[in-house]
Amino acid sequence: MKQQTVLTIAIGLTAFIMLAVAGVIITEQAAQAKSNVSAQVQTAQTAQNQDVQQAPQVSQDLLKQIADREAQYQALINQANAQLEQAQKDEKALQDQFTVLKTTNAQLAAQVAAQPAVLTPQQASQVAASYMHQKDLYAIESVNYYDSTAYRVTFSSGAIVFLSKYGQIMAAISAPSADASSGGGGGGKGGGSKPSGNGGGNDD
Repeated sequence: MKQQTVLTIAIGLTAFIMLAVAGVIITEQAAQAKSNVSAQVQTAQTAQNQDVQQAPQVSQDLLKQIADREAQYQALINQANAQLEQAQKDEKALQDQFTVLKTTNAQLAAQVAAQPAVLTPQQASQVAASYMHQKDLYAIESVNYYDSTAYRVTFSSGAIVFLSKYGQIMAAISAPSADASSGGGGGGKGGGSKPSGNGGGNDD
């Protein structure tokens, strides 16, 4: 009876000790697990904090790159606009020059059209013949008449007509009469002395 009591007590003590040991082991494992979880949580929080700190820096760099590109694009646009504006100014200047040249040419054309046409020797002889009412043309030549270029038209009768290259009658000398050939003086239509010719006579 006494031996059974001792055995029962020994079994109880052994079970208690085993339970105590098991409790300590479980407590240590729980503490280790908690420590591991805490470490993992701390690591995750640290990584998250690093990401949060790096994110603004990345955003600032990206924004700076975007701003630089926009500045480059704007500079190119400004340069293109300046070139376009200069081209428009050059075009306007050319148009103004063309307008001035066109106006000048029109004025010169009007001045040329307003000037009388220069007569040919044949036309000058016809004008002189019509003025003197004579057809016996003898010679026509270009002369210097009082510092002006003129035609001198001579008729077979001896009559002489001086006319400008534009057809204005400058002087006319009638044919000498019979009295003039014997010593008397003869009169002319236009009067004036007879200048010398400077060559180039054309006979009709």
